[in-house]
Amino acid sequence: MATAVDAYIDLEVRAWAHTKNGRMKGVHGIRTRSRNLWNRLLVAERNALTPTIDALRTALDNAGTPAFDVPPPPDVTDNNAVAAYSTAVTALSVARTEFIQAINNYLTLRAPYPKADFAEAWLDSLRIDQERNRTAEAAERARIVGGDRIASGTLSSRWTAVGPAGTGGNRKSIITYIKTVAGLVVDRVVVKDERDMFDFASVWDSATIIGRNLPTEITTMLRVRSRIGSQNIVKLRNWRVDDATAHESGRHQSFRIYLECCGFGTLTEVERPVPEPFIWKLFEDLVNACVILDRGDVDPGGASWDPIVHRDMKLDNIFLSDPGKSFCWYPTAKLGDFGPAMFVLPNDRRTVAQLSHVEVGTPQSRPPEQLNSTLAGSAGVWPMSTQSNVWGIGFLMWRLIQRRQAGCEREDETGFRDDRRTPDDFNDEARAEFSPDLLTLIMDCVQYLPINRPTLYDVQRRVRLGIEAHTQGLQNAAEDDAVWADDLLPIYADENENWAVTGIQTGGRQEDLGGSAGLIMTFPPLSSSSEDEG
Repeated sequence: MATAVDAYIDLEVRAWAHTKNGRMKGVHGIRTRSRNLWNRLLVAERNALTPTIDALRTALDNAGTPAFDVPPPPDVTDNNAVAAYSTAVTALSVARTEFIQAINNYLTLRAPYPKADFAEAWLDSLRIDQERNRTAEAAERARIVGGDRIASGTLSSRWTAVGPAGTGGNRKSIITYIKTVAGLVVDRVVVKDERDMFDFASVWDSATIIGRNLPTEITTMLRVRSRIGSQNIVKLRNWRVDDATAHESGRHQSFRIYLECCGFGTLTEVERPVPEPFIWKLFEDLVNACVILDRGDVDPGGASWDPIVHRDMKLDNIFLSDPGKSFCWYPTAKLGDFGPAMFVLPNDRRTVAQLSHVEVGTPQSRPPEQLNSTLAGSAGVWPMSTQSNVWGIGFLMWRLIQRRQAGCEREDETGFRDDRRTPDDFNDEARAEFSPDLLTLIMDCVQYLPINRPTLYDVQRRVRLGIEAHTQGLQNAAEDDAVWADDLLPIYADENENWAVTGIQTGGRQEDLGGSAGLIMTFPPLSSSSEDEG
């Protein structure tokens, strides 16, 4: 077994040989000099140095073993390979850290004693090399593991799941995530996974992005999100598709979308009584959303645009977000869930059967022309159009006031029953509570024939008049104005929410929100609970 002095001499000779590029001429003199330096040390000094020398020699020996081999980069789409790579790089980082610490310990103890400059220089260079390699490998690991996260479309570790944001059965998972900094919620996002999307032609689009056949839930929101005036449509923040589920048609049957989070829930959660000023404000918000769907601009004469029909307007597809400058005590309504949405093409003559209208949307929330292209009492074919969105707005307003279905027997297998072509007229309670202007406008919107409904822009004009006449000046009232006393809205954030409803919107960089938009990803298996976090 080597003695302490032999170990010391061996270390000094290694350092000297490094400076000579391995040439050993003159090594005898270095051995003699090193022995003399050791002998000049006190016993206590030798005892202190001995264990650090042993640790350093072990570290130097290990540096030439496979423990210090850099693992090859894995295929980032192979989760097991990425996990094995991450484990190997972590182990290598630990080995490098122990090596650096052994050098530091030896140089610290050796500093007060007689030494040769080449030994200190050699060890210093080794330490720098190890630190540089450790830093580079950590960066590469972060890049590869980040690539794995991006490949799977998951959020970064800065986001925390706080619970489901909706339901959808076994085909869907909808989860809300929050991002916190120093205990403050700075951002929210809703992540929705759709599995085995309908193969109906009307919910697929290959025109928005040439070469990609995508669900209209993605492309409708892509088209509107950059439009001025689109603040009443839930924002699409990012999207991914699963190439493994693409059919021969190129349709991606599974996808993930990252959506704006609306902190006040949906219209379903609004409790009665609902003040009339809020209904006028809601009317305005939804008309504004449908104007963007109709022409892509708040003003006429904009760029070429294919109108969008939502096909599923109902209370739980209207999301409530932070108030704006007007009606400062009322949440902003945003139209969401564009899964059934379709584009109306120029001279569109597709029939109900071709568009699979009956298969999409929610029963009892579909306009007559969504069930049958031929309507009783009128010749010709009635295609879906912006007039269908007008009916949708009117019907959900009807539901908000009446709080019940409009007669479950309205629909049969061929469309609307002859005796129930429009929802029931408002009852005496509603007539006592709301103005004739409001109730008349709602009933006009839900007329059976599209031609008998007001146009979207006539509805917009009448809503503006209604706001002036029936909202008691709340549109521009300050938060502390006493005029709010009788017309506050009984709506609250989720009572289980431990965070503020609003936060600092960071915008969500793409790397935080699942990687670059539109990239192919592979989904993990979806559990049957519909609460899988994806």
